[in-house]
Parts: sequence; structure tokens; C-alpha cells
Amino acid sequence: MPPLAEPVAKLRCLRRIETLSAVSIAGEVCDFRRFPSARELMAYLGLVPSEYSSGESRHRGSITKAGNRHARRVLVETAWHYRHRSKSGETLRRGQDGAMVELQRVERSGMVFR
Repeated sequence: MPPLAEPVAKLRCLRRIETLSAVSIAGEVCDFRRFPSARELMAYLGLVPSEYSSGESRHRGSITKAGNRHARRVLVETAWHYRHRSKSGETLRRGQDGAMVELQRVERSGMVFR
């Protein structure tokens, strides 16, 4: 079994993530288990707001854009597609075949793969 087969299958359970996007994300991140939370994964990818603080003053800016540029671009592109809700079609159902029930709930819970 190829090393990326399992993470790619799990990513494909999410709406709007097709095989190419899943392979790109899994290949760039490598091991999702090294991130204890979704927040840490997003920080690694640079998808968290920057912050400028001085004393009691706080200013949050745009995303930090730290980390892997390719994985960030694929995730942002996927998020833009995700905005437009679609019915669960045959392609998504085929991608979810054989997946564990918990993985199909990842979309609602926001948890990183464990």
C-alpha cells in the first residue's frame, strides 16, 4: 500500500477535495499526526492571522503566509470551492466508499486526522 493512500482517502471524504488536491495536501504535510490540533496545522501552513501587539494595543492583520506555499494555495482554492454548497453527488459518494463513519463526520467537527 502506498504511504499516502490512507491520508488521501481520508481527505477525499471531505466535500470539494478531489484526488489531485488530496495528494498535494498529503504530500506536502506528510504526517498529520505531528499536529495535535487543527490550530497548529493551520499555523504551520500560515493560515492564521498575524498579530501586532504593543502594551494593551492589539492589531490583527492578514494571514501570516508562513510555511508551505503550495499546500496553502491548494487549501485556499478548496475553501473557495467549498463556499458554494452542492448536493452530495455520485463522485463524493464513490470517494467515501469504505471510509470509516468518523471520517465522514470530520467536516462537521473540524478535527485533524488522528
